[in-house]
Amino acid sequence: MGRHDDLWSLFYMLVEFAVGQLPWRKIKDKEQVGQIKERYDHRMLLKHMPSEFNIFLDHVQALDYYTKPDYQLLMSVFENSMKERIITENEPFDWEKGGSDATLSTSASTQPQHNTRPTAAIVGKTHIVALTAKKPETSFGS
Repeated sequence: MGRHDDLWSLFYMLVEFAVGQLPWRKIKDKEQVGQIKERYDHRMLLKHMPSEFNIFLDHVQALDYYTKPDYQLLMSVFENSMKERIITENEPFDWEKGGSDATLSTSASTQPQHNTRPTAAIVGKTHIVALTAKKPETSFGS
């Protein structure tokens, strides 16, 4: 498995986030899933995705095991999609935004999540940040 496989996994994950499921979701046999993926028209997966993701798909389809992905191009897909929708990198997730719907709002007593940074979930833009956390102290048997 190479870098292109990781990008295929990212592509499928983003589609699943946006659409809710992938066409082969209920198939248990890995070989059968692989055959479906090889024959499937991946453009159909982009029906509910931002149009910029056609660039992502085109690039990933052109890669093989030895080809280095153009990560700058792929990042530009996320950045352009965010710009098109006027989404900032630090915009809160939908469930972090205030609203009249009681199921979406959080109460004042809810503790904030630590070591997390909101990102634009609608387009799946993520940053990997090294975090240091103090190990919680525990006492056993005392």
